Amino acid sequence: MAAPRIGCLAWGSLLWDPRTLPLAAAFEHDGPLLPIEFSRVALDGRVTLVIDPLGAVVRTYWAPLAVDGLAGMIRAVCLIPGSTEFGLDPRLVTEDAGYGTSRPANRFQLQGATDVIASLDALQALCPRLKRVSVVAKSTPHVDFILGDSRARSVSVGSGGQPREDVVGVAHAARVTQRAPITKK
Repeated sequence: MAAPRIGCLAWGSLLWDPRTLPLAAAFEHDGPLLPIEFSRVALDGRVTLVIDPLGAVVRTYWAPLAVDGLAGMIRAVCLIPGSTEFGLDPRLVTEDAGYGTSRPANRFQLQGATDVIASLDALQALCPRLKRVSVVAKSTPHVDFILGDSRARSVSVGSGGQPREDVVGVAHAARVTQRAPITKK
C-alpha cells in the first residue's frame, strides 16, 4: 500500500511567503472553495486571512508537501487528560494504602516515573518535531508544556501574565502564569 500523499491548502501570504514549508511542487489554483475572511490578528499585529463561516467563498490554492507522514510534521498538540487529581504532576505522588503502606496515585505504567512523563516521552518519540503540548481540561487551568529533551521544561497556567506561586509542581516549572481562575478545594 502506497503512503498517503499530504498536501497543504493555501491562501493569502502563504502563497508568496511559504518560509520553511516543505513544498514538493508549486501551489496550484484549483483547491476547494472555502469561506475566507480577514478575521485573525497575528502576533505581529497583522490582520490575517482565516477560514471563517461568514467569509466570502473563494477558490483556494494547494500544493503537495515533501514529507513522509504527518507525525514528522507535528510541532504542537492539545492533550485532553482523563479525570485524575494528580495526572499532570511529573513527580511521583503516593497515597496512603493503609497499614503503613502507600501506592502511586499517578503511575499506572512501567515506562516512566509518572504517567504524564511516560505519555510525553511516547508522544515525542512518535512526533520528533514536537515542541509544545497544550493541556486543555474543562474547569481547570490551561497548561502549556514546552518540550525540550522529552521532559516538560516550563509551564504557563492561565493568561494575564501574573506569576502563580501556589501552582508549583504542576510540571518542571520555569514560569507559571495565570490565564484562567484557579479554585482550590
